[in-house]
Amino acid sequence: MAAGHQLRVDIASAANNLIFPNTNTEAGADGNHPVTAHQTIYSGGKYSSRVVFSEES
Repeated sequence: MAAGHQLRVDIASAANNLIFPNTNTEAGADGNHPVTAHQTIYSGGKYSSRVVFSEES
């Protein structure tokens, strides 16, 4: 990345291989009562988060 460029990282809940909205319940797309998901991003200390980028060969 060139100097001055920015990188945006979006954190989202998802159901594996599911193209329909995720209700965040065991029912998945069949659920009628969605539940709000909460993600935690730690910064520093024992459980600090990180993003790793690597090139595919």
